[in-house]
Amino acid sequence: RYPPRFYGHQGICRQYSQFCPPQELQFETDAGRIESAVINIDKTLFHALQSCGVLKEEIWIFKVFVHWCPHCQQLMPRLYRLALALRQAGALKIRFGAVNCATEHELCGEQKWPGHPLLVPKYEGPDRRIHDAIEHWVDAVKDAQLRQMLPRDAFPGEYPLLKIFFEQLPEEYAPKQVTITLFDEPESGEEGSSACPNMTAMHQLVPRLADDAVGNGWSDMEVNFTVRHRWADALLMLQHTMQEWIVPMLEDGSSQAFSYKQVKILDSWIAVLASNLPPAFQIAEPLRELHRGLRSKLRAAQMPEGAHLCMDEWKTMLQPVLREIATVGQREFAVPTACVSDTCRLWSLLHTLAGETLRQELPSDDVGRGEAPEVQAALPAVLLSAVRDFLSEFFKCLYCRNHFLEQFDAGSYGLERARNNSA
Repeated sequence: RYPPRFYGHQGICRQYSQFCPPQELQFETDAGRIESAVINIDKTLFHALQSCGVLKEEIWIFKVFVHWCPHCQQLMPRLYRLALALRQAGALKIRFGAVNCATEHELCGEQKWPGHPLLVPKYEGPDRRIHDAIEHWVDAVKDAQLRQMLPRDAFPGEYPLLKIFFEQLPEEYAPKQVTITLFDEPESGEEGSSACPNMTAMHQLVPRLADDAVGNGWSDMEVNFTVRHRWADALLMLQHTMQEWIVPMLEDGSSQAFSYKQVKILDSWIAVLASNLPPAFQIAEPLRELHRGLRSKLRAAQMPEGAHLCMDEWKTMLQPVLREIATVGQREFAVPTACVSDTCRLWSLLHTLAGETLRQELPSDDVGRGEAPEVQAALPAVLLSAVRDFLSEFFKCLYCRNHFLEQFDAGSYGLERARNNSA
């Protein structure tokens, strides 16, 4: 939620300068201005802005995000600083709002916002200069792929792209002496450094080893983390994806029920989870029960009368799995996590799923188990297909999803060899 939380601790300021209080906030004494620089928007308020004529008097820029998305978190403090500085300068015709799609499923569905973060300008007034500025933004920023992917008035949530738009706005909306300094500053504490964080960053328990590269591209400090730490991250991400990621969003904007295609993808994904999570997770049975429920839905959908999987029904089916994850996590995995981002935790989950197939292929002496596995792990080809389909459909971070699909389809990081071996 806005306003974002800023920290005055010097250690945090050195490493994450964007989360230190900006000068504008340090000298601001008006609590109302601090709270209202960026407005938290829900469905009711969004439609009220339209119906009450507010959008005819003011231009609103909505940040569309989910709270767990690292790119959204990076954008949050910079957007807030811009909004606060404009309010302090008396620019009252431009406002900023924030829509959290993790809670506002219906609003994001009806607006057809397919990923995060996004920047969405809304203006319904008569000032032609504003409409021209938006059209210029469309022409300058959106290539053919983005035009096909996003609604016309939705843009990638990259802070530098705002500069293109603000350069076209009239002075009374966005005073240049305010905006030019904010857009020209470096994006982090060091000149020329990138604002994009290391999404697979590890907690640096051994700083002196931070620069020692190992084969997977992570630093050698990874040796400090046991399998139990890794599994703790995987279990956290499993819970997170179940609760936050899996929401319906159909072509018509509906967010009440899943499509047949989405149920098929969920069916394959839950089947892989049930077969490929290590026995130590102890959640195979509730996952198998969930898989049976999805299979039943798929069979019913093929009957003449058809059937849908509603969001409320999915939440009910999911509850036994979430309860078991919470119980096992507290009992077996009460250890500090190794990752500092959800992206890192996602890779831990994917590596864990792949590792179970390898573990079952090894001779029993090598894995320390003489007994046969209770459930046969998914074949590599099945695993790869389920992973790609799930992330393509439900990974709502626009940048992360596109990057993953580009790398996956290009066969990067040994994936091409894995596909050949699985075939």
